[in-house]
Amino acid sequence: MSRVLVIEKADYIQSLLKPRFAGEHISVDGVSLIEAAVEAFHGKGYDVLVWDAVAPKTEEAKGLEFLDLLTKDSNKTYIIAVADQEGGSFPLDRLKAYAHRTLTRPVNEDELCVLVTEALQQQSLRNGHGFHPEMPM
Repeated sequence: MSRVLVIEKADYIQSLLKPRFAGEHISVDGVSLIEAAVEAFHGKGYDVLVWDAVAPKTEEAKGLEFLDLLTKDSNKTYIIAVADQEGGSFPLDRLKAYAHRTLTRPVNEDELCVLVTEALQQQSLRNGHGFHPEMPM
């Protein structure tokens, strides 16, 4: 089963992805804090991380440390970052250094689902597995 983790304060992105990937053998989990994401990765591991990079100042350093940790072995997790046009808490250029793809708000549901599907396909190929889900629409 493919696994997607969403880090966000609200459940907006998770609520978009869960119904779109239901029945596709894709698990979509969500957490609201970086610490919870670190624990989730240690416990299960994920193929794709979708991070809504809006964080209070107290979470910024933790977020960058977490991204550092994930990008040390870039084959393990495909990272999609969602940010404000200006970058908000995290400047876009910093996010682009870590993320495989970045999206800006407002998030287009179809674009996000296509990116997640492509990321899962890419991860599956890297790991030597076949992955051919129906394109979620």
